[in-house]
Amino acid sequence: MDPSWGLGTKVTRSVSNDRDYSWYVDQMTTGRNDIKNCGPSVVAMASKWQDKNSTLKTRDIVDKYIPEGTSFAGVYQYTLYTWLKENNVIISSISEITEESLISELDKGNILIVGLDMKDIKYNPNTTQRVGEYFDFSMVYGKVSHYVIVKGYKEVDNTMYFETYDPFSASQTYSDGQIIGKDRYYASDEFIKAICEYKEYSSSYTDWTDVIVIKETK
Repeated sequence: MDPSWGLGTKVTRSVSNDRDYSWYVDQMTTGRNDIKNCGPSVVAMASKWQDKNSTLKTRDIVDKYIPEGTSFAGVYQYTLYTWLKENNVIISSISEITEESLISELDKGNILIVGLDMKDIKYNPNTTQRVGEYFDFSMVYGKVSHYVIVKGYKEVDNTMYFETYDPFSASQTYSDGQIIGKDRYYASDEFIKAICEYKEYSSSYTDWTDVIVIKETK
């Protein structure tokens, strides 16, 4: 592992449930509502991850479920669950939010969709590193709910990190040219807290705040 990523040097265990084809979506390239399209974007990514032949696009989801001219401030997790089911993505869910529960699903070859309160993820201004938040959401927006794909984890120098596809890249890249939201790592303690804060906030509006599991079907 490249030390410039900022995670450390000694990897003691890791899982990466990636694919050998492209399935990442940068929400800021998705057209209408792009700034708020993290939900539709993770649904499109999940569909492509599960089925290489999926043609479901973020724009298809937006056009189908969010009529033009409709006020759109984002969606709750249960809505994502419904969209996934309606588009034939095989899923389940887990209500227990712990490091161990997430790792258990990743160890099975699955990936996850999680909602985060981004104020709990520390901003990292070092643009050569791949750990921490790369955009200071809390400074600009205050409290921000956001969805990401969790596709793996790394335990490095006794610290656990979750490996994500974060759709908010806005075409920014690392120095090697890879888009900045791909293979972004978030420290487990911050990540779990961010999920729990999201759950507490969203439970004021809906009684369904479980983590969504996208099943490995190969």
